[in-house]
Amino acid sequence: MRLRREGELWVKRASSPRTFDQEVRGLTEWRCGRMPVLVDADPTTLELRTEELVGGAFPSLEVEAWREAGAWRRAFAQEADEDELPLSAALQERLRSWSRKARLEAEELQALLGLWSGDHEGVRRVRCHRDYQPRNWLWNEGIAVLDFEHAAPDHPLMDVVKVLDHLDPHEERFHAFLGAPLSHREQLQLRDLRILHALGCLGWGRGHPDPVYVQLGRRVMSTLQR
Repeated sequence: MRLRREGELWVKRASSPRTFDQEVRGLTEWRCGRMPVLVDADPTTLELRTEELVGGAFPSLEVEAWREAGAWRRAFAQEADEDELPLSAALQERLRSWSRKARLEAEELQALLGLWSGDHEGVRRVRCHRDYQPRNWLWNEGIAVLDFEHAAPDHPLMDVVKVLDHLDPHEERFHAFLGAPLSHREQLQLRDLRILHALGCLGWGRGHPDPVYVQLGRRVMSTLQR
């Protein structure tokens, strides 16, 4: 989406009907905590009021800030599974599609796919931001969350995935973000979602092209293969 300031409002122009619909739903039906207020919308453009969200960058070194970011994620993640295709099957389809788009060498791809557990049977979709990371958070004595154009029902751990681009999974800040330890099954599920994240970054980066995303995809792969 393209964003510009007009007086007291921010105006966002959607890149597609899908991102427009997802942003509107996120800002209206899925409200949670401090978020922009949708003032008006036409078929391509949203007008947002954000003055009550004025704040600084997220204090990423503070454990308590990560704890609050995790609490927002858990509050937002209400069940919203409206898709007839089970999530486990949808993830397998993403894996097949994004594996092609990533354009990895066969040996490298097989090594990555060898880490895939596929253990998602029976998991239900919940509300997810799907770009949940510090660049979309503001801080002013608490967290405010922005940019809902990717928001959609997805895996309960989806909004943990990009946090691991910023934190080590063994450090205190990540444990504070989670709020409770992951079960062994959840650890495998999170690794699967990180595999999809790596493939998605590589596919996007090579398809557009965008070397920053290719580098990120490579970096995520390196953390998975340690």
